[in-house]
Amino acid sequence: MTSWLADIVVVNESSEEQTPGDVSVFRSIGGAMQWLEPWWFAEGHGTILTASGERLSMRESPRGYVELDRCEPDAEGERLVREWLHHKAKAILQVRRERAVKGRAILASHEKSGLLPSTVEGLIAYVGFDD
Repeated sequence: MTSWLADIVVVNESSEEQTPGDVSVFRSIGGAMQWLEPWWFAEGHGTILTASGERLSMRESPRGYVELDRCEPDAEGERLVREWLHHKAKAILQVRRERAVKGRAILASHEKSGLLPSTVEGLIAYVGFDD
């Protein structure tokens, strides 16, 4: 049985996959394909992995849409996903802290302490989905 994390897609908009850029999280491969533009992956604007760490390759379909080319295991995939999501979570925490100072957000006790989730599941719960 596969993990539900295999259905979630994490997109890192950075030309260097080790460096987190804008990170987006989608509930499904279909959601990510609908959001991506064919030129984006053709020009190497980022990396796409499932939340369980498999590498996704996309291509442009004959009708001009984005479609899945292949899904392959990646030895570094789980680590990359966790780092990308942690980067996004840190950015969200920073914004929430700034809003809390202005009285526009109420921080949870862990946020007040600067603690973020350590698991992929927890990080996804904290950052939410983009679709």
